Formats: sequence, structure tokens, C-alpha cells
Amino acid sequence: VRCDRKTPTCHNCDRLGVKCPGYSDTAAILSRKDGSRQRIQDSVDTIYRASGVEKRKVGSCDECRRTKSRCSRTRPLCKRCMRKGFSCKYNAKYDTAASQSPSSSMLLEDQMLTTTLFTDTLPQDRFHLQSLADKFFDRISTLRCLGFIHKPTFYQSLDRGTLNEDFGEAVIYIVAALGARMYLLDDPTEFNNPFHGIPGAAWAERARDLAMREIANPSLSTMMHALAFVVFGCCVRIMRLLSLDSPKKVSASPGLAHMTQLETERRLLWSCYLLDSFLGGGVDGNLYWKDDFPCVPLPCSDANFVAQEQYGDFNAPKLSTFELFPDRSYLNLRSHTIYLVQLRTRVLRLIRNNSQDANIWDPGSAFLDIIHRLEIWYAGLPEQLVISDLNAYVHKELSIISGVFMLHFLYHSIVCDLTRVSLPGYVFPLSAAFHSAPLEFRRQCQERCRFHADEISRLVRVGFGYGIRVFDDLHSLMATFESTKIQIIHTATATSNAIDIRERASYNIRLNMRALDILHLQKDKPNPYHKALIPLLEKFDFNNVVAEWQAYPSPISMNSEQAEVTGPEDAGFLSNLAPFRLAKEEIRAHRKQRRGSSPAANDLSASPTTVRPPPIISMPQKGALGGLASTAHPTPVNDQGVAAEIQGGVPKEMIDLSDLAEDYIRMAGEMANFISWDISEPPSWLDF
Repeated sequence: VRCDRKTPTCHNCDRLGVKCPGYSDTAAILSRKDGSRQRIQDSVDTIYRASGVEKRKVGSCDECRRTKSRCSRTRPLCKRCMRKGFSCKYNAKYDTAASQSPSSSMLLEDQMLTTTLFTDTLPQDRFHLQSLADKFFDRISTLRCLGFIHKPTFYQSLDRGTLNEDFGEAVIYIVAALGARMYLLDDPTEFNNPFHGIPGAAWAERARDLAMREIANPSLSTMMHALAFVVFGCCVRIMRLLSLDSPKKVSASPGLAHMTQLETERRLLWSCYLLDSFLGGGVDGNLYWKDDFPCVPLPCSDANFVAQEQYGDFNAPKLSTFELFPDRSYLNLRSHTIYLVQLRTRVLRLIRNNSQDANIWDPGSAFLDIIHRLEIWYAGLPEQLVISDLNAYVHKELSIISGVFMLHFLYHSIVCDLTRVSLPGYVFPLSAAFHSAPLEFRRQCQERCRFHADEISRLVRVGFGYGIRVFDDLHSLMATFESTKIQIIHTATATSNAIDIRERASYNIRLNMRALDILHLQKDKPNPYHKALIPLLEKFDFNNVVAEWQAYPSPISMNSEQAEVTGPEDAGFLSNLAPFRLAKEEIRAHRKQRRGSSPAANDLSASPTTVRPPPIISMPQKGALGGLASTAHPTPVNDQGVAAEIQGGVPKEMIDLSDLAEDYIRMAGEMANFISWDISEPPSWLDF
């Protein structure tokens, strides 16, 4: 790509969000022996990773060279020859160079693993199976509460060759399939092969079949299988049969095996709790735990679990007493994640009803209570869970960097989920409560929502500096998607739409769009996030951003039905990317097929702890406000009333809104109840 040599950074590096290596004499740098050569090489590698473009390698195979085709240079077979069934041979001079390289044997092992990932059977050699297990324990087991497999015991069984007997065949397939997914995330250009499918997909299918076959025999092992493939209904019943949700007393001197068993049961239960929250999406009919939560102790630290250290129940904190401890420095990452997930469930349930006991702007309202709890939690976040340059190295060493970033993505997305109802176009039931709210309170909520949406973009920018593994948990993807929508709507409807304001929003939106592109791994299928956002960008005149994504499905007709803000009421206002909506669409597609019809078409200078969000202050009663807003309990209004209120817009007294912003507010109201953009259908195991 031609460089414009703009100082201090070129346009392309600025667009990708990477540090520009500068314009020094490259030849002179490469001749030095002070490490400059490696630094410039690292800069180039970073730019390639951020752009999502594969770096060219030397030495095409004979077949690709003869036909002048693009060659992946992978050995023993390049991707093109593997896909077309050609005989793949490389020129001898490249083979000689490779044989002289000290890393050639390791390269050959990696190439053998690449071909193994697409087979139906698991690797038979210990080396490749352990590589997959390493990926699972380093990248998957550390997320949420998925660390319910005791790592030392698993590796001991692997060395003994007794994995099948000790863990069951399905668990081995699960570990291998999820480990294979990490290879795809790390290098989509290497492992994304439309001809062969997704790495580990065949293992995932096999594990699912085994899990369903063993459901008739409930056990802890069976529950692990079902949990990993979101067979949540089966998980709940097995959980009840095994009494995992009932407190169990620990004897005075329990054995190590008993302690490991007890902690495994607790982690499985909390995994069910988190899964229930993410699958339920705040819809009461989809939730098993609504107002309550498990009364068992929170998970112990991973270090204690691995070491099988003994502890008494009186030392194990519970979720019910989480907020009673002013000092939370001893609480681990999983405990903080569980607490935030509980608040997230409360938020998603709150915005789906308007039967409040008090006005949302009154002190003590459920709305302000959640805001207050989140503020207290963030202010008391242990230093070791704060994202900083030094902590990032610690988090990498402990293999928890993806879990820590997920925690921060989760926090900011929860506040966004709660406060977005104050913006035009987000017609959740709770949004009706803002019709009679004081104008200043509504403005504060909108500013708070925008602050956290911007913070998500900042996390994306910082995260790319630490590598793709930061985004292992797919909630970061959904948080980035929702952040983009909020920044589009807020900029267009709640600001003056000045050039500098739109440029700041465009920078963040570009960054988010790039992240959504890189993290969409199935490159052969349409990007569902871009397909949802591009109509919004066009409708609200972010044409400079849209122009950069012309390679995506275009033209997109600009009728209101393709621009989505919230889902319809009959779907619980769930996004079309919510697991429940995806499952419903899949069932509809199967029904249509059975009827014979086809389905329808890094700025680290400011630590997060030093950045304070805009305040949301409870408002005085009617007399003190001089009739600014009614303090009567806001009553639900019909759809026409909601649309009329939104189309009326945010009064100009709140902020200096242009006539253009008023038009955007009307547009947001017109499209608020529509949701019909098409999405791809990723395999359920990949979405997990």
C-alpha cells in the first residue's frame, strides 16, 4: 500500500489504529545490530495483523507459479492445491533453505497440525492433542466460569493414555474443538478454508452427538458436555438431579479428590448461571434464575483449584454477601464476572418493563440503584484487575488477559444497555418512563451512555495492541457492535452534529468496524454486523465511513426495515444476534425446508480508574422544579404515543441541536420498531 508519508503518522497507520514506524532510512536500520531490525520487523507484523491482510511469503509452489495464481506457501500442501486436488510441489532451492533452518521441523509439525484440524478423527499422537489442550486451557478455560476441568488431572490422564476412561470421549472432543477455534481466531487467513470448513467443526459435531447420546445417564461428565453446547434445558435438569444448586457441607479434613470434586460442581453450577443470563437476554420466559441466584459459594481462585488447596465454607464468599465486603481485593476474576452478570440480568429485565414503583429519576429508583451499584463496583475494582500496560504483561503470564478485558467490556456494555433507553429509537418499555422525566436527567443519561460506548472503542484500540486473544470471549464482539450503534444514534440525535463531533465519532466507528471485520472469522459468509450497521451509517449520513466498506454486500436498499435499533416486542426486544432469536430463525428455516421452500434470502496514558463518567443525578420533586416534569408514576403508552414522543425529539433546550438533528430524531422514531436485516448462520458451537 502506498504511504502518504504524513507526519507524525501516515494516514493508513492512523486508520488501522497502529503505531506508525516512521520514515527512517530502512536500509541503515537493517544494517545495525542493536535490535532495530527486529523492532521494524515487529512494526510491520503489527500492521499486517491490524489490516487483516496476509503477509506475502517467498516461494510459491510449482503449480501456482505455472498458472500465476496466488499461493499460500503452506507445506506440505498449499491451500489452492489442497482445495483443487492438485499435486503440490516446491522448488528444490526453497526446500534446501528450509532444511537448513533450525525451525524447519517445528514448521513441519505446525503444517501437519493444520491438516489435522479439518479431519473427522482426533489426532492420535500426544503432541498434537496436547497442543489443542494447551489452547483450550490457556484461552477457553480462563473465560467466564468455564474452568471446570481440573487441568493437572487432565494432563495426567493424557500422559497415561487414559483420557477416555477418566473424562469420557465427548470431553476430549470438546477440548479439541474449542482449542481448534483458537487457531482460527489467531490466524483466519491460514485456517479459514471454505472448501474444508471450520477447524474442529467435525469434532464439535461428534461431541454434540456423544453428549446427546449420554443425556440419558446424568453425571458430572454428561453435564460438561451439555454445558459446552448450550443444551441448557438438559443442564438445568441434570443440575437438579445432582443437587448442584444445594449447599454442601465440607468435612473438617476432606481429601484432595473430594475438594476437587466439590469445586468442579460449584464451577459447573456457576457456568449454568452465566449461561442462563447470556441466553435469556433479560426475557423472563427464557430465564431460569430471575430474581434469585445460586446460594453456593463463589468459585475459588484458579491457583487454589489447580493446587487442590483445602478451605472451609466460612472462607468462601457467596454472591449474596458480595456487596457487604468493602475490601474486594481478595475476590478473584470469576467472582467479579459473576457479580456483573447478575447486574446485567437485572438491567435487561428492568428495561423490558415499565411497572416501576417510583420515577426513574427519584432517589432509590431501581434505575439509579443499579447505576450506583456499578459505580461502587468499579471504584473498588482490585488493582490487579485494572487494565494497564504493566498489568497486561501479568495478565498474559497468567493467561487471563482475555478474561480481564471481557470483564471491562461487560461493565461498559451493562451501563450502555441500561442508559440507551434514553436515546431516540431505543423503544424498550422503560423508554416510556423518560417521556415525563426532567430534561436534564434525560440529557445526563444520554451523555453517560455515550461515555461508555466511547470507552468500549477505547478498549478495542488498546486491546489490539496486546493481540487478538484479548477478544477470545465473544461478548467483546457484541459490546463493540452495540457501542457502534449507540455512537451513530447519539451523534446524530443528541449533538449539534458539528464537524469535529462527527469526526470524533467517525474515528471510533471506523475502529469498531475494523474490529468487527477482523473478528468475523467466516470470511466466506456475509458479515452480519456490517450488514446491520451500514444501513444505519447511510441513513444518518456517515457516508465517509460507508465509503471505506464498499467491498461488503452493496448496494443495500435503504428502507426502514433494514435499519435496526431494537427488536420487536413479540421477540422480547432482543437483537437479531441474540442466541434466542438465532435459534428461532433456525427453526423457521428448517420448517420452510420441510415444506419444500427455501429460506428467505492505545491510548494507555489514562488508566480506566482515572477516567470518570458523566454523573447521573436524581432530580428533585415537582415543586422544586417548578413544573418541569410530572412526578406522577409514568404510565405505559401505546406504540403511536411512543413514536410520536420520539419523533418529537429531544427539546432544543437540552442542547444546541441543529435542524438536521431533529430530522435524525424523526428517522430514529420511524425505524424504531423494525428489525429484518439478514444474518449469516454461524455454527452454534462457534458462537459459544
